[in-house]
Order: sequence, then structure tokens, then C-alpha cells
Amino acid sequence: FSATQATVNVAVAAFDNAGKIVNARLDVVQIPLTVTGEGEAAVAGIDSSKNAGLLSKVELGLDYNMKGVSKIGKEVYEQIESFADFVVGKTIDDVVAATVNPGHSKDGTPVAEELKGQVTISVDDFEAALKDAYENKVAAKVSGANAGVGIFVEMYGANELTTYIAGALTNKKGEVEAAQLDNVVFPLAVDAEGKATLAESKYVVNGEIISKKKLGTGYGMAGKVDGDGDGVKLEWNEQAAAIEGFVVGKDAAAISAMTYTDGKNADLTAVDATIKVESIMKAVAEAVSYSTKEGITAKPNA
Repeated sequence: FSATQATVNVAVAAFDNAGKIVNARLDVVQIPLTVTGEGEAAVAGIDSSKNAGLLSKVELGLDYNMKGVSKIGKEVYEQIESFADFVVGKTIDDVVAATVNPGHSKDGTPVAEELKGQVTISVDDFEAALKDAYENKVAAKVSGANAGVGIFVEMYGANELTTYIAGALTNKKGEVEAAQLDNVVFPLAVDAEGKATLAESKYVVNGEIISKKKLGTGYGMAGKVDGDGDGVKLEWNEQAAAIEGFVVGKDAAAISAMTYTDGKNADLTAVDATIKVESIMKAVAEAVSYSTKEGITAKPNA
């Protein structure tokens, strides 16, 4: 987070029993921030009452406009995917060992021999995301699964910038074999100098942003009444787990075809996922659709 930009780096990976990466996909979304005339922090150029709908670097494809100034003539999405391919077959320690000094320049740019001519962008944040994925892995039976990342951004009210993130492993039929999802919130405020900053919040601990899933019971949802007057049985992370189980066996078309009333889905409500799920399901649908390179329609073929 900075006064002008919030950034979310996401990694989804499948690991074998030895901790080696079987498949991985990476992406990052950069969200420009500004301070309005009313003295509120907001996403730059976007009405806070509407979905931000921001594209990730991979989704932007050639529109990111790095290729023309790249020393190796490669667009940012190509470099991201090259690094994702590079980590396959390695443990997290292997990845770090292959890219730390002298594998990293001072700015985190990899200079590992295998990556020369392929990657010049900094990979430090992607490595941190991969490490986080490994530390928060769940057991799943997968076979030759594809991996996909989904990110959906919106303003929730006037001062909460929220990013829904999802990872999916799909089989050759495009059906979900395993999924994980989370919600990262940036509580926005304006400091004494008139710059965008993070407000005091349960989401921010010692300057570090904590996701809803990692907050666990600290999020404090279970046992309360939601905005519709309904009792909430499960904590947010428990509801996320219910959604993750619900999408197993479904493909992108089935997920995209789900319908909502006031942001809720009846089938998910039936399994006690009573939160407003429409936005987070857009991230899930993206992750499933993008689990094959052919699925990223906004990105040109390499």
C-alpha cells in the first residue's frame, strides 16, 4: 500500500507431497488511489458506489505497454507467466535459492541463469505470495490440474477498497478439483497531509494487512445478524470453506450462470454461506476460466 496505489499479488499453486510445485499461476492488480474534493480516499477515476472492475496485469496483456520499453522485448504478462513456469518442479526454498543474491539485483529483479531473456520484473512479491500459498495449503486430490487466478476489485461503501481473490485447480474438462478464496480489504482514510492512508482497523495489524480468511474468528461475524436481518451461523472463513466445497465439480459456465438476489445465492445460503457472494463468485469464475491460457480472452496469444 502507498498513498497513490494499493497492490495485491496473488499466487495459486499445487504442491506434491515433497513440497514441489506441480503447477502455478501468478497475477497482480494495481489499484490507483486519489483523494476527492470531499477529503475522502477513493479509487482514482472510479465512482465509489460502483464496481471498480479493474484489470490485472495478465488481463491487460499488451495494453500494459511494457513491451516497447522492455530490454528483452517482453510484455509484463509474458514475464509473469515465464516466472510461473520457472517455479514448476521446485520447492519454495528452491525458488528462493535460485533467485536470491546473486540471483536478485537490489530491486528484486531476477538474474538467475534460467530466467535470462525471460524475466526482468521484480519477483520478490510473487515469491512471498507463493510462500504464503504453501504455508496456507489445503489437502486436495488432483491429477494433472490446471491452475488459475481470479481477482475482482470494488469499493464497498465510501472507504473500504475490497479485493476478492480466488485460486482454482481444474481438470481437463474444466471442472474445479480444488479452490481457495479470500478477501483483502484496504480501509481507506486521509492523513494530516491530505494523502490516502490506511485507517485503524482489524484488517491492519502492525502495518500489515490481514485478509478475512486469516482473521478467522477475529473477523467476528458468527453469531451476529447481517444487514438483511438474518442470523449468521458461520464465520467468514468457514463460509469461504463452504463456497470452496460447493464449486468443486463445476465448470466456469456453471459458476457464471449462478443467480443472485441482493448479492446472495440460494444454493450457497442453503450451505450456510450467507454472505453476499456475487462479487467473490466473479473472482471464482475468473479463476476457473483462466485456469487455461486459452481462457484469458483479454490477453493476446504469445
